[in-house]
Amino acid sequence: MSRTTTLLATAAAAALTSSAAFASISIVGMTPVTISTAAKTDAANASNPNGTVNLNNYSMYDLQVSISADDHWAGSDIRAQINNGGTFFAAQPSDGEYSISFKTSTSAPLRYLGSDTALIYPGFQGGFKALGSSSLKTPPDDQATFPSNGTNVATGRDSDGFPTAYAPANDQKLLDASWGDTGAASGPSGVQSIARLTFPFTAGAIWVTDPSQVASVLTSARGQVKQLSDATARTNYAFYYGVPVPEPTSIAMLGLGLGAVALRRRK
Repeated sequence: MSRTTTLLATAAAAALTSSAAFASISIVGMTPVTISTAAKTDAANASNPNGTVNLNNYSMYDLQVSISADDHWAGSDIRAQINNGGTFFAAQPSDGEYSISFKTSTSAPLRYLGSDTALIYPGFQGGFKALGSSSLKTPPDDQATFPSNGTNVATGRDSDGFPTAYAPANDQKLLDASWGDTGAASGPSGVQSIARLTFPFTAGAIWVTDPSQVASVLTSARGQVKQLSDATARTNYAFYYGVPVPEPTSIAMLGLGLGAVALRRRK
């Protein structure tokens, strides 16, 4: 099975429609997004407040959902964890405050902002605050966790609105948060991005829905999505990133090949 076929199969397996009779939100999957040359240039620039970062070594994926025309996204949560030596790319703008919501810039040296690990409102709206942790935190609470190498989210501001205190730095391996738009009655439908994860690239790795399909889980993304049409509906998702385990037929063929080599050597 080709990598493209595997990705399509993963997305199809993850299309879990919620319990509402007609209106619905389903999970599309983890969709690859190209990191622009401009973003890579600015991330490697000495003026980058994060320190120079080689985004050539990173992959970027959007968690996407499909919203029916008669429904509206009400909220989501996510617990995304890196399990190996890498870290999420956590972009800080020039004001020193890490932004939890998606931001972008067309001007150097901040064009890397669009490649940030971030939460997204459908339609790439921004400027919102996290509601708290994900439902998968034990126990859930009102504290969201974002990848941060220093300043993180502002916890205090002066009379002019400038940050005076920040949440503590962390190892940049965890994104655990909930966010929502429960007050709105309408919004974009169709396939929409609701979160962006940017982390070190691993050759041959793909997203799957069953962790046993990969040799080891390098990164995971789990959570749930809520819809306006049904306040009780929860559409769960779980994706695991890693190098696929060889299929049994491939292992058998490999064994036959090694056996033939051994016979030739004995001859």
